[in-house]
Amino acid sequence: GLILFSNEQFAALLETPLARVIGSSIRDYVESEDAFVLSALLATPRRAEAQLRLKRGSGDLVPVRISVNTLLLDGIECICFIVTDLTEQRRNQEIVAAERLARSILDQAAGAILVVDPTGKIIRASRAASQLAKTAVLLRQFDEVYALRITSDAIADEVITDYTFAEILSTVQRLGAVSDLEATVHVPDGKTLDAIVSAGLLSSDNAECLGCIVQISDISALKQTEVSLRESESRLRALGDNLPEGAIYRLRQETDGRFYFEFISAGMERLNGVPVEEMMRNPWAGFRTMRREDLERMMDAISVSREQLTRFEIEVYHTHRKTGQVCWSLLRSSPWRHPDGSTVWNGIQLDITDRKRAVDALRESERRLGFALEGGQMGMWEWYPANSQSLWNEKEYELLGLPAGRPPGANRFVFPAYTSSGC
Repeated sequence: GLILFSNEQFAALLETPLARVIGSSIRDYVESEDAFVLSALLATPRRAEAQLRLKRGSGDLVPVRISVNTLLLDGIECICFIVTDLTEQRRNQEIVAAERLARSILDQAAGAILVVDPTGKIIRASRAASQLAKTAVLLRQFDEVYALRITSDAIADEVITDYTFAEILSTVQRLGAVSDLEATVHVPDGKTLDAIVSAGLLSSDNAECLGCIVQISDISALKQTEVSLRESESRLRALGDNLPEGAIYRLRQETDGRFYFEFISAGMERLNGVPVEEMMRNPWAGFRTMRREDLERMMDAISVSREQLTRFEIEVYHTHRKTGQVCWSLLRSSPWRHPDGSTVWNGIQLDITDRKRAVDALRESERRLGFALEGGQMGMWEWYPANSQSLWNEKEYELLGLPAGRPPGANRFVFPAYTSSGC
């Protein structure tokens, strides 16, 4: 491996004086990890070549290709090395690989990604960019392909203005980026799309502005969904606001236990006297109108409904905050689980105060009737002509001298005129 001759170019490649190179061993300049490659080349009797790395005087490694052949010099068989510097070739390969990687990233991107030079010319574009514009976009002016318009507030009015690439570039140079800007995009086929626009500065190693990287994401379908949801919520609100004795709501509980209303119809304030805006901020403002034991029962029922995803239904006693009136409400809802683990109940609250009062009044009447019958020593019976069944109280058996139990046929104790008339 002793070097008998070297030209200046090889010494310059090694960044080592020529006088030091000649007479030294070639092994001294080969990276240790590539030593086995050199050994294989030296052991090869015929022409061969391989790639390895040489160590420069600075300690840097330089990639080279070494071609080997035998050579007779003054009757002595020697090995001739032809060394080719691969640094520039490797750099070009890396550039090509980086370009391929960039192209792959652009082509795989879901949104339209464009590289635009300072004059507004599109010099790189993803496949999605052409699909969005329904035409080829490369080497065309950005504003010619994507006519952007944005809505800005001017005092109390909304103003729609053009948003050119020059303004995008100016904003990026001043602020560093354009982030998630909502805009409309008019494309060459005549369509106008809703979009989110983002942009970042593209600069060289010496901070020279090379243009912008612009991303345009089509959100037209999302916007249409939002419009449909708003219309649906508007119809839901109109329905809830016009329920005469009820209200509808959407209650959400996060995984940390926190409650909040996502929607409340106006009827809720009529039911419990708490303004809707206050309950939207703090649901406990409505919950605290209930008496303590009913609030505890409600929270227990919510826990069961959340854990088992079963229907929630409970009657609660509460006080109207404005009037002080005692009221009864029926709460009924169905839960469903969000992917994030939170739970939502879509439900209805109905005022059942009148029904409760009617039931209480009926029970009181029955209680008083029982006292009256007991105090007046009166017998009482009921007859159902459709099936000839009758029900007697104990005093009726006693008055007629019959043993208590199943009453006999009612016809034996009903006036014939009533029997024949079907009364």
